[in-house]
Amino acid sequence: MSGVPASSIQRFELKHSISLESYVKLAKALGYSEEILQLLSEPKYDTMEELLEINKNRTRKRGV
Repeated sequence: MSGVPASSIQRFELKHSISLESYVKLAKALGYSEEILQLLSEPKYDTMEELLEINKNRTRKRGV
């Protein structure tokens, strides 16, 4: 139904490795179209600078 080769599905099941295109095809075939659209519709960050600032703060060490 998805058009994704069985070998790709096997690799996904065994190694948890799959292309984004195949993942979306599988999700659509399984009835998750709305969830995929919702996930990709709203950006988590507004600017690249905001994303870089957030990631920079993650590596900060806290005092003991």
